[in-house]
Amino acid sequence: IKTEFTKKLTNIKMKEKEKAVLICELSKENTKVIWKKNGKEIQSDNHLKIVADMKVHQLIIENVTLEDIGEYSCAAGDVSTSATISVEELPVVIEPDTEIKPEFTKKLTNIKMKEKEKAVLICELSKENTKVTWKKNGKEIQSDDHLKIVADMKVHQLIIENVTLQDIGEYSCATGDVSTSATISVE
Repeated sequence: IKTEFTKKLTNIKMKEKEKAVLICELSKENTKVIWKKNGKEIQSDNHLKIVADMKVHQLIIENVTLEDIGEYSCAAGDVSTSATISVEELPVVIEPDTEIKPEFTKKLTNIKMKEKEKAVLICELSKENTKVTWKKNGKEIQSDDHLKIVADMKVHQLIIENVTLQDIGEYSCATGDVSTSATISVE
């Protein structure tokens, strides 16, 4: 008898920090399944848990973040089911004046690179986990397959693995009404 999904995954919409659970059920017990996120296979780690109990298969994320947004699929042999997780950003609550505004304790500095070298722009804020906006020549930029934006506690980095002449320009990192900027020049 061919294995089928008797209960398929359904799309879920969560708020940040909530618990997200994707559940599906197969017609046969103890069937090996493969979970994927945006087409890439995923396994249990300290952020997400994959649980199989008889016919029921679950993917559990205790604290969803914006990073968890995407399409998830569960496949058993040649049958599969998929659903999306969408996550709403929690509003940032600003306390009246008691909140100390973040400041840049380390500003961006101009860098001069040769083509194909790795370019790294680094700045540091006085407060941890502050949301920042990166811009290139005044236009907002986000991580893609060419550049990576990394935030770790107070340190914010923009990393370009292989710089090209296209990367020449002025980059800025801003939060609230404070910002820092620097240029990348490429030979």
